[in-house]
Amino acid sequence: MRRRTDPRGMRSHQAVAACALIVSLAACSEATAPVIPTPTTVVPAVDSVAFTALGQIQVVTATVLDQFGVGMVGAASTWTSSSATVVTVTAAGVATAVGNGAATLTVTSGGASAQVVASVAQTAGSVLLSLDSVVLKDPGDTTRLGVTALDSRGSAIASPTVIWTSADGAIATVDSAGLVTAVGTGTAVISAQVDGAFAQTTARVEPEVTVVAAGPTVLSGEVASELSLSVKVEDLLGAGYVGAAVSWSVGAGSGAITSGATTSSGASGHSGAVWMLDTIAGPQQAMASIESRGNVVQVVFSATAVAGAAVSATLAADSILLNGRGETAFLGPTYADRYGNPTSFSGAVWLSRDPAVATSSPTGLITAVDPGATYVVASIGSPSDSVLVTVSLRGAITVTFDDGFREVAPKALPVFQALGLRGNIAVNPAQVGFPAYIAKDSLDVLDAAGWSMVSHTMTHDTMTTLTVGELDYELRASKEWIDAQGYEGSNVFIVPFLTWGARERDAVGSYYEAARGASATAVAPDTTLVPWRPAQPFELTGIEADELPYWTLAGRDALRDILQRTADEGAFVDVFFHHLEDMYDAEFQLVMDVIDEFHDRVLPYHELYPRFARSVF
Repeated sequence: MRRRTDPRGMRSHQAVAACALIVSLAACSEATAPVIPTPTTVVPAVDSVAFTALGQIQVVTATVLDQFGVGMVGAASTWTSSSATVVTVTAAGVATAVGNGAATLTVTSGGASAQVVASVAQTAGSVLLSLDSVVLKDPGDTTRLGVTALDSRGSAIASPTVIWTSADGAIATVDSAGLVTAVGTGTAVISAQVDGAFAQTTARVEPEVTVVAAGPTVLSGEVASELSLSVKVEDLLGAGYVGAAVSWSVGAGSGAITSGATTSSGASGHSGAVWMLDTIAGPQQAMASIESRGNVVQVVFSATAVAGAAVSATLAADSILLNGRGETAFLGPTYADRYGNPTSFSGAVWLSRDPAVATSSPTGLITAVDPGATYVVASIGSPSDSVLVTVSLRGAITVTFDDGFREVAPKALPVFQALGLRGNIAVNPAQVGFPAYIAKDSLDVLDAAGWSMVSHTMTHDTMTTLTVGELDYELRASKEWIDAQGYEGSNVFIVPFLTWGARERDAVGSYYEAARGASATAVAPDTTLVPWRPAQPFELTGIEADELPYWTLAGRDALRDILQRTADEGAFVDVFFHHLEDMYDAEFQLVMDVIDEFHDRVLPYHELYPRFARSVF
């Protein structure tokens, strides 16, 4: 350690010495030359300086002493560095750290100099990792983390010494070089420490997973009701996967997930949601999805939302007209639940205010009883809707072409279509397609035009000559054939040759709802006509147009009288033809014009005897 001398003490001592010298020489009276101070010693303020960051600055200073050990105020001094790659220094002593290492800083004044030892050793002020997070797919997978250590002034530290640690070695480990290795499923915190600074990242070991339904995917429920949905998140070996985010959503018009848009799979991998169906009945859809390795995996749930209980009933028509006793109509109401969804009959009661005019079943089947008018009212807790039912015995007229001859389609159909009428053709299936008889494709055309295909046995044999087995076959097979083609009218029978007895009538009654077996014996206005609808449906009356004959004016006038009586008496008549001769084409048009005068009463058999009650609509 240098010993420091007080410059003032040194001056006092020098003065005494000078006087002593003068006395001893006896020359004190003589003049002496002045002494000039010169830099003899340089004393630095510190022996050493240490830097911990590049760019860090320190100012070094030193005291200059003369030959008498006296400090020289204002004496010039200059600083230099032995290694400008480690520390640079200005002449005035401003030292700056440039690189790690050691350098000697020398201060010079005159012929005197001194040294200060300078060292640079970067110390980490912050640590940066190359990845914010690490995702490993399976145990054994690895990835390497890079680390950047910065000193306090933000300069990178070359080859820092890093201490790596994992918070959970059962999930992921990390070695001294930053290599992260997956061990088990889950998330571990990985830390990197340099000096006193450190950084952290997460390492998640995430195997490839999928999501599967853990319950039914096709469901049903009442509108606005809640359904439970369940899925399982599992790895490719089928083991449940915990902690997966399951997203729940619904399709357009499919209600809402009321339990939350996102859930997490539990310890067994299961996750569930509550789905509230929309208030509109119909198909609806919900989805559960997860993301696995950048791919979206989804389970789709479909549900049929069914309408609730009926709270209202609405009719499309305000009134119904029934033309004969026993005629029926089905109101066909539209029932709706509290959200306005059409629904099935549920709890509504239909009552007729006057059952003597028309009766009503609880489901809305109306049956005419006697002429008059009454209201039928629907009630669901309270009256909901009503319809006026009028029973008027206006009679019924139909037109039939017996024996199914070929000319019906080309000759009769165009006339009927021009008038907006529909008729019937009595079919013998065993003769369909034979010469002179109608072909199957022509029957299809008549069916498309709204005609009835009524039964006329299979072969048109005289029924009274048939055995019991033959008779049963003729009646049954004919009906089955018509039904197999999808035609209307198979529940009405036309007796061949108008010949039958009690045995044949009973057999017909086993398969058919109504039959025309005998025509009136006269064509005058006093011809006996059966009332519409007849209590005995196997007594339908018919007038053969050829017997009028229709090609004469008198015959057409007679027909007009009969049709007028049919309307006036509320009766029934079937005007039937056989062959349509070319020579009478014009007259056929004329007789059809007569029939068209009663247009609104002319109906085909399948509407006079519908398999189901006709609808109000």
